[in-house]
Amino acid sequence: MSRPSKQAERFWQVERARKVARRTPVGTVTEIREPPPFGRLIKPGASCFVDDAIREALDAGLLRGTLAKIRAELLAVCAFAWGAAALAYGPRLTAPKARRKAARVSRLADELLAIVDAIESDRVELEDFVDDSEEKLPPNELASLRGELANLHAIIEHGRALAPLLKRRACQEVGQEKQPPAMKFLARAFFDELGKWWHENAVNVERRGAKAVRNRLAVGLWCDMGQEVPPGYSDEDFARRGFNLGKIER
Repeated sequence: MSRPSKQAERFWQVERARKVARRTPVGTVTEIREPPPFGRLIKPGASCFVDDAIREALDAGLLRGTLAKIRAELLAVCAFAWGAAALAYGPRLTAPKARRKAARVSRLADELLAIVDAIESDRVELEDFVDDSEEKLPPNELASLRGELANLHAIIEHGRALAPLLKRRACQEVGQEKQPPAMKFLARAFFDELGKWWHENAVNVERRGAKAVRNRLAVGLWCDMGQEVPPGYSDEDFARRGFNLGKIER
């Protein structure tokens, strides 16, 4: 699997920074120290990047309602996209740890099989000795040797059963990395959610200039999520590609 995207890393840096772990009598709990970046959309008196685009859409008759109402709806759009990104980015960022764990498990399986093979040789030798000495050894010593043989047999049986399970577990850990990478997922989820919202709430969307207003709204809201337009993109091109193609290069 490819290395987690810079966007994913930045996403979780923000998530970790706004949370703090606290010990309590019932265990460790995570306390949210501050809301996500887009929380200011419903903060009274706060100025947001998306405000000018909302006002433009209201003045043009593309949206109905008040600035506060629309900001609250757009907060929900951001929250859905943020949550989807959290689910997508998490496993990718833990992939290096999973790879190391899978490698350890695989080595353990190999070492276990090597030990079992060595014990199998000891068991064969001991079994031959017991068979040859069955009539020569005292009953108590013979019983002790047979008990040891039973123990060796149990170790071999369980070891040979456990090793394939460990190998399968290692393969499962690595197999999870074969999923398509979640690169750019926040952008994809954001434009998907915002596109649905625009389709359900905007009016006269086919009129000239409507898409340009929608694109300016998208860029403003993207910035309110604490994100940046990628280098090399104009605001218009970034939004257009986000809505039309879902291919936002990072």
